[in-house]
Amino acid sequence: MTAFPFETAAFAGINDLTLLGETHSTNDDLRRLCLAGAPHGAAVLAARQTGGRGRMGRAFSSEVGGVYLSYLVRGPKAADPAALTIAAAVATADALRDVTGISPGIKWVNDILLAGKKCCGILAEGVYDGNTPLPCGAVVGVGVNVANPLPPSLADVAISLSRAVGHPVSPTDTALALLRRLAERLAPDAPFPLEEYTAACVTLGQTVTAVRGDETFLARAVGLSPDGGLILERDGRRETMTWGEIRLLPGHTAD
Repeated sequence: MTAFPFETAAFAGINDLTLLGETHSTNDDLRRLCLAGAPHGAAVLAARQTGGRGRMGRAFSSEVGGVYLSYLVRGPKAADPAALTIAAAVATADALRDVTGISPGIKWVNDILLAGKKCCGILAEGVYDGNTPLPCGAVVGVGVNVANPLPPSLADVAISLSRAVGHPVSPTDTALALLRRLAERLAPDAPFPLEEYTAACVTLGQTVTAVRGDETFLARAVGLSPDGGLILERDGRRETMTWGEIRLLPGHTAD
């Protein structure tokens, strides 16, 4: 079992936080806690995941030195994982700016970028107890490359905070900033931060490759809908993409 590398004393006084040295998936851990009655704001923080995952079932490299945090949302907001992803992306960008002094970019819908490379991913998942068709909660997972090694295969697309800023960044400080900012942006009465998301979204104004199921096409990203969908323009027509994947064309950079 991996030893917990964070400064444990720094988390004293934070309620409903589970600290783990190693786990399969913090989202899975928090889903079980949700079904057992954990309250809004409960969180799981791990030093390493053996089965970390991103959107569309992709593996997420989760070695020691990163921050792997899942946050529980209760109430009406839990029924809209897409909106939670938008809010969590803004919260994460806020937190990374707090610890690095640099404002990251957001690639629609859930990737946080520094120096044009991915430093963080977000995965929001509903939790269902089988009693109603609506979720009883939602788990928002955030994985941040802070000082962890990355596989050579990801060198062209991913980066750690420490490498991006050129000096060591504290995983403890990063985790604390994330907890604080997620609590702000995911609070029951927090407004939907579409304006902040739009300002940080590096996808807008770009010609992109859109992948939606079996369909792949080039389009220009021209805006966001009120619920955070990506408005694309192709062949003189506009459509709103609410699911799928966007790939920036080679040569795009964002700080």
